[in-house]
Amino acid sequence: MTTWVKSACRNADRVVKQQGVVLGRRVTALAAQGPAPRGVATGLPRGLTGRGPSQSSRGRRKRGERRRRKRGERGGRKRGGGEPLGLLAWYLALVDKHPIPMKLATTAFLNFAGDLICQLTLEDGPFNYRRSATFTFLGLALVAPALHFWYLNLSKFVTTLGLTSNKAALVSVLCDQLVFSPVFIGTFLSCLTCLEGKPAEIIPRLKAGWLDSLVLNWKIWVPFQLVNFRFVPQNYQVLFANLVALIWNTGLSFIANKSKKEEGGDKKGVKGKAK
Repeated sequence: MTTWVKSACRNADRVVKQQGVVLGRRVTALAAQGPAPRGVATGLPRGLTGRGPSQSSRGRRKRGERRRRKRGERGGRKRGGGEPLGLLAWYLALVDKHPIPMKLATTAFLNFAGDLICQLTLEDGPFNYRRSATFTFLGLALVAPALHFWYLNLSKFVTTLGLTSNKAALVSVLCDQLVFSPVFIGTFLSCLTCLEGKPAEIIPRLKAGWLDSLVLNWKIWVPFQLVNFRFVPQNYQVLFANLVALIWNTGLSFIANKSKKEEGGDKKGVKGKAK
């Protein structure tokens, strides 16, 4: 029995050595050939290929992620790059999440920027910080809320009429420019005068600046609003309007304060004649 066991162990040891020699030769031959082409079996047991299960699965995952990213990029290009990138994407995401606060902040900033440009480029004299603060406050407290709710209700009203896109855009512009704009400009100039602590000058300022402001408003906004109401979704109409708001705010600031200076000149003239 002992002799038989010893003989079996010697035979098993001989077989293992032979298999080791064969595997060693195969590994040497494959190493001399270089890496095997993709998809071609190496002829070695999985444990001897140098690529364990975890490494192989990681590689497959990475390749899958790269393919998915490429498909997403190709899909974005096919859609015409409809999704904005960078700061614009971040800004629009904030607008979708917090529409009213973002519109308030944007409009206030544009009011400030418009008055800043007006004072630095169109007028002489020292910078009037109180005037800029007043203009900014009106953008926050009056302009943005008024425009937000006006566009919202105007869109609902035009929708109930059941008009085609072109007719709906035309009706929206007519309502905006013939109904809202005259009232809004008068309200803005009146509030500006009150915040300056001169409510008695509301009527003179309206006489001096309301019509000029309204005409400038029509020149700037009518063509722009046709595009706005025709092609821009209602949620983004205020934001799209802000693209041209810098020009409008600069002109409105100039006219409003020009009429204020004219009032001061008229009063000085009357006092001089009385003397």
